[in-house]
Amino acid sequence: MPAITETQHSKPTPGSWDNSSDTNNIATIAWRDFFTDKNLISLIDSGLKNNQDLLITLQDIEIAQNDIKFRQGDLLPKAFAGAGIGVRRHWSRKM
Repeated sequence: MPAITETQHSKPTPGSWDNSSDTNNIATIAWRDFFTDKNLISLIDSGLKNNQDLLITLQDIEIAQNDIKFRQGDLLPKAFAGAGIGVRRHWSRKM
């Protein structure tokens, strides 16, 4: 029969790591500056340009922006009215 072992309790993980003072982060570097290989940059560019999911998401964003403009009245047809006064003269010749 195996011996009963007690599990060692590890230290609890903190709720967040917001107290970190390290500001050097890869997220702050632009990806074009991070990658220096021209071929890799070209592949990434073509992948981003032809990414169907990205293109669909950009169209969804444009649709949502147009919906907001429509709701605010920016895309509704507008009618303008004006008034003016004019004089019309009829000339007649007597023979």
